[in-house]
Amino acid sequence: MSEFRQKQQKVTAMNVHITNLYGIAGTCALAQNHTAQIARQMGLLQMGLYHYPIQSDTDGELNSRLDGIVSALQYGDVVIFQSPTWNDIRYDRILIRKIKHYADVKVILWVHDVIPLMFDSEEKNLKEAIEVYNCADLLILPSAKMYQVLRQYGLSEKRVLYQQVWDVMNTMILPKPECLRRMIFTGEPERFSFLNHWNGSVPIDLFSSARADVEAGSVRWHSRISMTELLLEQARGGLGLVWPQDSQCDYYGMNQS
Repeated sequence: MSEFRQKQQKVTAMNVHITNLYGIAGTCALAQNHTAQIARQMGLLQMGLYHYPIQSDTDGELNSRLDGIVSALQYGDVVIFQSPTWNDIRYDRILIRKIKHYADVKVILWVHDVIPLMFDSEEKNLKEAIEVYNCADLLILPSAKMYQVLRQYGLSEKRVLYQQVWDVMNTMILPKPECLRRMIFTGEPERFSFLNHWNGSVPIDLFSSARADVEAGSVRWHSRISMTELLLEQARGGLGLVWPQDSQCDYYGMNQS
C-alpha cells in the first residue's frame, strides 16, 4: 500500500507554471521575459503566450488556441500569470477562466502594468481588468498604492505580495558609482516632450534610438546603447530618471516601488 501511495504522489505532484510573452518587443515584454527566465532556472514550467491581433479570431478559434495553452495543467498545479498579455482583455479573461476550470489549480497574478490606468483610451476596460484580477488566489503588485487604487475600483480584498525591488540580470562586477550630478534617461524625445525645455542645474544624458535635436541646454544626446553598455554608463555615477513630470506621474508613482 505504501508503494502505491508513493507512486500516486509522483503522478499527482504539483507543477508550477509561469506565463511568458512572445511576439512583442520593447520594455513591455522585457520584465516578463526576464522573470520567466529566472523562474525556469528554478524549475518552473513555461506557459508560452503570443501577442497577436486576437480580433482576427472567432470565439471558437480563440477557445481552441487557449485550450492548447492550458493542456499541460493537472490537478493542484499553480500558475503564475504575468499580466498584461497586451492582447485584448477578452483574451486574458477567457484564459484565466480556463485555468481556473481545472480542479484545485491556484492562480498567482503578477501584475506588471494595468493598461486601463496607463492610457485614457483604455479606461473603459478597467472593470473587466478588475474582474480578471478578482479571479486570482494571490496578487503580486508593484506597490501598496497600486493595491489601494485597484480596491477603489472594485478589487476584492486579496492576499498580496509586493515586488518592491527590480534588478537587471547581470553577471558583471561593476564599480561603486561616484556621486555625479547628472540624470540618465532612455526615453524617446517625441514621447517625452519635457526634454525640449529642460534647463535644470542637473543635466540629463539622453540615450535614444533616433538623433534628438533637443532645444534644452541641459540635455546631452547620445545614441542608444546596449543594456551592458548602459550598466557601465550608470556605474560612472548619476541617477536614473524613471518618469517625466506630466499626466502619467500618478500612474508611474504607483507602478514603481
